[in-house]
Amino acid sequence: MARAVEIRRIEKLDEIDSLIDVQKEIWGFDELNITAPELIIVHAKLGGVVLGAFNQDNKMVGFVYSFPAEKGGELMQWSHMLAVLPDYRGTGLGKRLKWRQREETLKREMDLCCWTFDPLQTVISRFNIVSLGARANEYIVNAYGMRNGNFDAGLPTDRFVARWDLNHQRALDCIDGRPRRAAGPPQDISCALKTIDDKGILLPSGPDVEIDDELVSVDVPLGMNRLRKANLDASMRWRQATREVFTAYFKRGYYLVDILTPAEAGNETFLYILRKEEN
Repeated sequence: MARAVEIRRIEKLDEIDSLIDVQKEIWGFDELNITAPELIIVHAKLGGVVLGAFNQDNKMVGFVYSFPAEKGGELMQWSHMLAVLPDYRGTGLGKRLKWRQREETLKREMDLCCWTFDPLQTVISRFNIVSLGARANEYIVNAYGMRNGNFDAGLPTDRFVARWDLNHQRALDCIDGRPRRAAGPPQDISCALKTIDDKGILLPSGPDVEIDDELVSVDVPLGMNRLRKANLDASMRWRQATREVFTAYFKRGYYLVDILTPAEAGNETFLYILRKEEN
């Protein structure tokens, strides 16, 4: 049974406090890593998009938070956080928050929204690229430094930068439920980073950064959070190998444009698809 959830703008300090509680619950942030409520309320009043999702008991169960920014001469909303509590995941709430963020951004006469996301978080990555129609062609090494939260502990915080062109056909197709997918069977796409099974532990092969096809694929395993906790060395090898391959292809004009699930790829890992593009 679908749960009734209302999405509304946040402008009151007591609602900002609820947003802080959600940050702590989801990411396990300590006080030093929490985004200060005073900063959020300033952004909410000065052109940012701060939206909360509230259940029937008026409890915040998710939020999205962005603020105006300029990067490379382009004005945008920089989306700093998107969060949905575990009990409400899989309900489409995250997508609802992002589409509402799109509407609010367009009202502010901006048509671009950007944010960072972890290349090793496969489900989140697929949501950004396939469900929303964003692309990525920028990789930041250790973007936030070493942290102690639920997802990054022990690993450098490497990040993709998502570029969500709000009026691009990729995004419009996703609104209509017809996300644009990369052409061709996955087995016909040259793979720049493959998976090796080493006594039950999935490890990366040596990266191939010399492929010059229109499409290039990269293996990324599911369950990196579990692997990080069980075998930090293996997780670090994935961080280093994916860093090498993505930075190399992004420098050569490739974009991340699609992500196939293991079922779609006929594989035991997710398959990230890069395509060489003009711009």
